[in-house]
Amino acid sequence: IAKVPEDQHPPNARLWCVRGDAHAGRQSTEEAVSSYQTCIGWTEGKPDLEALRQEAAGKIEQLSGG
Repeated sequence: IAKVPEDQHPPNARLWCVRGDAHAGRQSTEEAVSSYQTCIGWTEGKPDLEALRQEAAGKIEQLSGG
């Protein structure tokens, strides 16, 4: 993921959510939350990625006990 060019962040934001899912599955909560936050950041506010942002935010809320 680190090698994805900056101009390709939005179309590859889901990679960070997948990473977050993997960490959540291993109960690495801090890493999972960080990955979901990066996923949200990589969407760069693009309207077509709103569902992905909401999905990541929901997972952060679940992991935070909300």
